[in-house]
Amino acid sequence: MIIFFKNNGLTNYLKKVVNSKNNSDTNNPLHALNIQMPKLTIILIALLFSTPLLADLNDTKEISWNPWALHAFEQAKKQNKLINVDVGVEGCTACRRMEEVTYADPRVQALLDEHFVSIKVDADARPDLGERYSDWAWPALIMLAPDATQVMAIAGNKTPKNYIAILEGLISAHKDGTLKEAGNAPYSAPPRPADTPISQMLSQAQRQVGRSYNASVGGFGSRAQSTDVALQVHWLFMRELTGRDPQGFAKGIKTADGFLNIIDPVWGGIFVAGVRNWSIVIPEKRIQNQAAALFAFANAYEVTGDEKYLQGAADIDRYVKNFLLADDGAFFTAQEDDAPGLTAGVSARDYFALNDSDRRKYGVPPVDHAVYVDRNALMIRAYSRMYEASQDPRYLKRAERAALALVTSRLSKRGVMRQEVANAQRVQDNRMRAIDARHISRAFLQPQAGFGLATMDLYRVTGNGQWLTLSQTLVGAMRNHLEDTSIGGFYAAEPDETQAIVPPRKPLEENAMAANLLYQLGVYTKDDALVALATRTLQASATPQIIRREGRATGELVVALETLNAQYVEMSIVGAEDDPAAQALFEAGLATYEPRKLLHFEAPGRYPQRDRAALYVCNPSVCSPPVFEPNQVAAATDRVRKIHQQAVPLSTPLTSAQVSSKAVLAGGQ
Repeated sequence: MIIFFKNNGLTNYLKKVVNSKNNSDTNNPLHALNIQMPKLTIILIALLFSTPLLADLNDTKEISWNPWALHAFEQAKKQNKLINVDVGVEGCTACRRMEEVTYADPRVQALLDEHFVSIKVDADARPDLGERYSDWAWPALIMLAPDATQVMAIAGNKTPKNYIAILEGLISAHKDGTLKEAGNAPYSAPPRPADTPISQMLSQAQRQVGRSYNASVGGFGSRAQSTDVALQVHWLFMRELTGRDPQGFAKGIKTADGFLNIIDPVWGGIFVAGVRNWSIVIPEKRIQNQAAALFAFANAYEVTGDEKYLQGAADIDRYVKNFLLADDGAFFTAQEDDAPGLTAGVSARDYFALNDSDRRKYGVPPVDHAVYVDRNALMIRAYSRMYEASQDPRYLKRAERAALALVTSRLSKRGVMRQEVANAQRVQDNRMRAIDARHISRAFLQPQAGFGLATMDLYRVTGNGQWLTLSQTLVGAMRNHLEDTSIGGFYAAEPDETQAIVPPRKPLEENAMAANLLYQLGVYTKDDALVALATRTLQASATPQIIRREGRATGELVVALETLNAQYVEMSIVGAEDDPAAQALFEAGLATYEPRKLLHFEAPGRYPQRDRAALYVCNPSVCSPPVFEPNQVAAATDRVRKIHQQAVPLSTPLTSAQVSSKAVLAGGQ
């Protein structure tokens, strides 16, 4: 007997069942079919090597998925059909359940085929759409009217029974003409900039993020503590040094300790979330969560000197090296929770409680081998921070190697970082969502600004001017292809064929990244126009209404606002880069803990040429006398920070001319 199964989800499920050690188990669904092992072998051969020639017993049709493209929206309008948009990512357990159970149901297939045009989106490959629908992640199940008006949005997977009820309700409302636009639909770009001062934006944003901090267990969230909070954790540590929260270090350390509790003790790597006081894990692993752990451990180690955080970082690096590291040094995206050979009754949590050899009996959970620039950029930033904290060269090597790999393969002649380029391993992955290659050369704000920040961090920790030059290239392309030159801010992506149907957005978090990048580059290059553009960018994208809506998911925003409000702490070394004395000052600056630090070599001009290398610590209100001894750098930084906090609560930057004047007056001449 040979059975041809049309549905991929059913195929995957049967593979899992067949791998059971006890196929006579009455809990095994095949037991009811009275199918024995020799016949199972035949079935598996059919599943693996045949094309889906026969439908299931009800002879239903598969869902006809479309990419996010003009033809899909035109078809819906022409045929007066509703639009079903499924947005998700690979390796997502809830997405896989939706795929293998709900979309496999013949009744769901029939309803979608008859009444809907269905669109499937990979949120990682399309960061503009991933951001747009991230409020309902993942999967985000978005329902649109035939004219693309959003009428419903659902967060997470639904069982067939529940999903059918939703679909039937929408179909009925469409026939009756009672569909209404959803009140929580994604916002469009603000028509005019806000006139809100940076300090006021910060007050609003910090209240929202602060309220989501869990004082009892650390982390963010009341029920589950996600580890995808790299910048939120970094911000906690920043707050104490800017004088805004005397408990900032304690909160950050508590969160870092929570992170330590949910590192995989066998393979390393941190899980995506912990619940019940970090005692239970959600056993997926994603590259952005590994980055968040490195950010947390770097800050916690610099504040406490406790080597348990170095061990935590080493466990993250061990996992990344063994599971998520591409041959060229870039980083893969994620690893699923389910091993391919898991049997009925063995959960993903059970699997990760096993030792290495017992895990491998069930196989290794699949890896999403896509390499995305924005995810890699965050990881490069995290490795740079870990190197800065630990002075361990392996972390700098990881960061530089990944950055060079991406520059080599992704930087276009336009200066655009291409978000995704196919690699041999990704092509072989059994993906739920196809990646639309039509967008390969398109500019997206998230990878462009994110990689710009990564190059800024590499410049800070190495002093290598090539990274600064690359940052300038990336900012130039970001402005050329994404900037709204009329009122400010940056769009999520270059225009495409669907822009007339779905209005463009200036996403809050990505504009915060752009503002932070512009600000840092402006300070480094003494370009007041870029510094002013950073504020303009935030005012064009961070209206009070949008900040209110984004809730706690504003880590990049609070870091950018904290930086612009409290201002930079610049360490300038005047001396030849190959001079051992200048290098010693650079290393002392690197070892000085200050999250807003901008560290670089600088030619004489603002500061005088002296008979030996000197370091100057400067911010908009005060600059230190020249520091000649490495062991004095930390104390000089602390003095400048405290004087600045007491002097002027600035909410707008001073010009570079004013800074230069203060530097000369305070320079000890």
